[in-house]
Amino acid sequence: MGVFIFNEAERTVVIQLEGEVVLETLHDLRRDLDAFLGANEHKNIDIDMSRVVFMDSSGIGFLIGLQKNAVQHGKKLRLLSPAPAIFKLLSMLKLNEYFDVVAA
Repeated sequence: MGVFIFNEAERTVVIQLEGEVVLETLHDLRRDLDAFLGANEHKNIDIDMSRVVFMDSSGIGFLIGLQKNAVQHGKKLRLLSPAPAIFKLLSMLKLNEYFDVVAA
């Protein structure tokens, strides 16, 4: 579901998501991500969404929660290369204006 990489030079955590970001997969992802973020001194979070094929409302809520948490802690969150279907979903919900979305 997710691979976490810490780029020490840029102090950036890169989260590579793939497959479906849905309620059933988010519990483990949240647990693993919380542990990873707590272990690294980071200032940016990049979420690579190029391999995400489906996202439900729980996935959207997960991203919004990450964004709120990042802002509260003075960090920057970006969504990288969302697949066309995911970008369309973000756009329909006007979340492409809420998130810093970097197209492929």
